Amino acid sequence: MCINESQLKGVFILQQVPVIIISGFLGSGKTTLLLKLLKDAQTKELRAAVLMNELGRADVDGSLIQAGSSGLALEKMVDGCICCDKKGEIAQCLLQLLQTQPDVIFIELTGVANPEEIAESLTEPRLRHHVALKRIVTVLDSELTLEYNSIFSADKLLVHTLRRQMETADVILLNKMDLTDRHTTDKLLKVIRERNNKAIPIITSFSSMDTDLLLHDVERRTICGQTRQLG
Repeated sequence: MCINESQLKGVFILQQVPVIIISGFLGSGKTTLLLKLLKDAQTKELRAAVLMNELGRADVDGSLIQAGSSGLALEKMVDGCICCDKKGEIAQCLLQLLQTQPDVIFIELTGVANPEEIAESLTEPRLRHHVALKRIVTVLDSELTLEYNSIFSADKLLVHTLRRQMETADVILLNKMDLTDRHTTDKLLKVIRERNNKAIPIITSFSSMDTDLLLHDVERRTICGQTRQLG
């Protein structure tokens, strides 16, 4: 259900809600990471909300997220890409999530999305006073990234998307490292340094990481007033 900024007048959020964007290709381990973040947020007694995008008729990942997080505020964009021409829809979904008074919002992107475009959408006039980008996390499939990044790849759009996902990230997970060797690891780290020497690389498997890197300074929001009933 769509709402607009005026419907937030009954909720006075004294601080901007931090937003963490999770990007990466299909099968890289984004949803596994999101599940870990939600679990740890719950342990910290943080109210989390999720905006996620899936391509395909079956909203499989959305069902997994809801099953693993009781009472979670979740907005889904199915059969559509969260991208630059969907900024209006993104804003509507985020305004809807803000009605639930979250402490943190996670956005899981479809594999073909450019996280930079999503980050820019957070600065729209109706959102910029309510949310603030905290981190962009890109999850890489260590088995396939070198192949995707090859200058010989026939899919130039895929190469461009991968590189933008690396270049805009604050944290890069080199996932599935249990399936590769040290030589591949060294090559991947070199690629990351060439594309983004400011990002924090994390070598891991099963999307395992110390989530305090992302959540350590997220606090429960101070909220006054009551949310309005939608409908």
